[in-house]
Amino acid sequence: MEFGRPVGRDGKPNHFVTGSLGAQYASEIKPGQSEIEKGMIHLNERETAKLSKLFVTAFHLAQREMPFTEFVEFLRLQTVNFDVHLMKNHCSDKQARTFVKFIAQNITATIMNDVKGGCFTILCDGSTDSSVTEEEIIYVRYIEQVECKPVTKFLCVWGLEKADAAGIYEAIDKALTEIGDFPNWKEKVVSFTSDGAPVMMGRKGGVAAKLRNDVPHVIPIPCIAHRLELAMKNAGKDLSLLSSLDKLMEDVYKFYHYSPLNWTGLQETGEALSIKVVRPVNIYGTRWAGHRRRALMALNTDFIDIYTHCTQVSMTNRGDSGAKARHILDRLKLLEFVLFMHMMLFYFAACAMLSDVFQDNDTSIDLIPVRMHAACAKMTETDVDKMAVDFLNEEVVDGKYKTVQLEKKKRGCST
Repeated sequence: MEFGRPVGRDGKPNHFVTGSLGAQYASEIKPGQSEIEKGMIHLNERETAKLSKLFVTAFHLAQREMPFTEFVEFLRLQTVNFDVHLMKNHCSDKQARTFVKFIAQNITATIMNDVKGGCFTILCDGSTDSSVTEEEIIYVRYIEQVECKPVTKFLCVWGLEKADAAGIYEAIDKALTEIGDFPNWKEKVVSFTSDGAPVMMGRKGGVAAKLRNDVPHVIPIPCIAHRLELAMKNAGKDLSLLSSLDKLMEDVYKFYHYSPLNWTGLQETGEALSIKVVRPVNIYGTRWAGHRRRALMALNTDFIDIYTHCTQVSMTNRGDSGAKARHILDRLKLLEFVLFMHMMLFYFAACAMLSDVFQDNDTSIDLIPVRMHAACAKMTETDVDKMAVDFLNEEVVDGKYKTVQLEKKKRGCST
């Protein structure tokens, strides 16, 4: 085949034609119709499909909070099950981290595009990672443009050089400026929400005060669910039985959570008594009042089971477990303790429902006072004395609650 000739000596078209004849020949070939172009398009499509599968796999790991080292194993599994060849390039934990980084950047950019379109609220709280490094979790709340409804979105977790008001305020500013690419965010922010800690909501030196110094129109709004928890603690601070009840639920949780032997024994006791055992619940958690309610319900459901198992442990174990079991028994068999537990089931149920409303992202501002008035009415209008009498008449038979003989508190005895 010779250059400059439209047809080679072998009679086949010459694809290396130059000059005017080359231009004429090239004009007869439509874009995307040559074999080279078709091959490149097919190659790009295959590579794009492969990268798409890699991105989806990396996203699955991140969403399930799994280590990036599992990325290669997931790719091998897909290769075996679906006969897709993903093991040639980009198959390492470092590449998985890179994929997740780009996914996060894309999600953040989408969120910030909506945020920049109107006003927004900053929500943040402190956190500590596995390396005991102080960090700040930052969220933004804004009106979603398509459905025109308020949404709350996670923005980032930002490491703090110092966990004081100045350090947190600097972290918020850098997060919105650098990650959110929103240098003029102070012109659009309308409120700031966090817990009631002085470092966050302090009137003089808190983060809210520093933000108001720069943006006078910002409205600081303390977390209403956190305020409810503080109100509950303040209302019960003079009730010694309430602190004793919290201590009992905490002791029961630790007794079975940190000892597989005790938990297995509780399950075996439940099977012998034909009782479906509910795992004891930690009273401390993100749902505050909800955790206390669940812990109380679990303690009441497992009452006879826990009492029977602790009795067995106290008789057969003279060590630390036996001492803990005896301490739990001393409180479970007190009449006033059981009666108080029943009363708190009612009150914590009302508070937990209110707390859930406060923490629901779909709750509207007009719904909050309605639920608050309903919860307050339910608690104030209930005849507590009648509730106590009904419990003693219906649940306590011959001084026994669920076959457990109850005792009255002895003088000088502290729960």
